[in-house]
Amino acid sequence: MNIFTYGTLMFSPVWDTVVKANYRAASATLRGYSRRKINTAIYPVAFQASPQDFINGIVYYDIEVADINRLDEFEGVYYRRTAISAELKDQPPVEADVYIIKSRYQHLISSEEWNPHDFQQRCLSEFMSAYEGFIDR
Repeated sequence: MNIFTYGTLMFSPVWDTVVKANYRAASATLRGYSRRKINTAIYPVAFQASPQDFINGIVYYDIEVADINRLDEFEGVYYRRTAISAELKDQPPVEADVYIIKSRYQHLISSEEWNPHDFQQRCLSEFMSAYEGFIDR
């Protein structure tokens, strides 16, 4: 199974803390979805949006079942994993799963877009030291 990531899991320190194996990865785009901040948190959520909306992220290939289980645990109660098709540059689209916000938690979506660069510069260190979703730390 492939996984499309669009938030904290795009960053190696986070990804490498959650999963145990090494995986091939590529930049990808998910169309028809939007990424926003979640209220009272420094990580984002994705949700289905208009066809012109898109999210740039990273797709990781051929994830082992044990690591899928770790990712499911890391993502927690707000998210559900769903199948999508991600676009790759100069290659055919790839089937992958993505974690999107469950409908019952959509009231937590902020109107602010989540910016990966801002997260990396301002929040990654804090996230690495404080996030409770990490397993076997």
